[in-house]
Amino acid sequence: MVDYKGVIFNLDNTVLDSLDVIAKTFRNFLKNKKLYIPTNYESLVGNMSFLEIASYIKKSYGVEESCDDIVNELNKLAYDEYKNNVDLKNGILDYLIFLKENSIKTALITTCEKTFYEPCLKNNKVYDLFDIILDKDLTESENIYQSCIDYLKLNDNNIIMFETCIENIKIAKENNLRVFFLYDNLKFNHSIIADLEGYIEEYITDYRELIV
Repeated sequence: MVDYKGVIFNLDNTVLDSLDVIAKTFRNFLKNKKLYIPTNYESLVGNMSFLEIASYIKKSYGVEESCDDIVNELNKLAYDEYKNNVDLKNGILDYLIFLKENSIKTALITTCEKTFYEPCLKNNKVYDLFDIILDKDLTESENIYQSCIDYLKLNDNNIIMFETCIENIKIAKENNLRVFFLYDNLKFNHSIIADLEGYIEEYITDYRELIV
């Protein structure tokens, strides 16, 4: 039995397997320039913006391009990565179809640029399965979770939220959302489940676990 009327997804790592796009973009830039790729490049740039990465490249490699030119190149590489190489998380397509068939509202939130996520979602045939997509250009509120609740026009206790970022899980919980954690044994240590006790309602490894 489905006991919710709305679902909110965070784009990266709950819908798209895209957590490492920034790192891959950095690696591909260096590879194209025939520059040394650090062994720790994933952890090095994982939380950087493209402007911060461009500054790092300028400082570390002494390339002639300006930071703006480097950012433009990074954007093109990221676009190609999202469009051609980013896949969906396990079972998400089947689950979205199930939600649509059962008239359960769906919302997608992201800080990703539309030019990146739109072709990726369309390429993976899920773009039209969301009732609303909220990115940073579509909401003026600092509380994107509340914006989603308002758009869905549902009581917060009728909405579940899928997240993988611990900080976002805690914020979603503060907004009275029922939070589900998408566990990936390649990206997380299983001990994280115990750390999230009290914040998440359940954890899954594949969305098809929720199809009833």
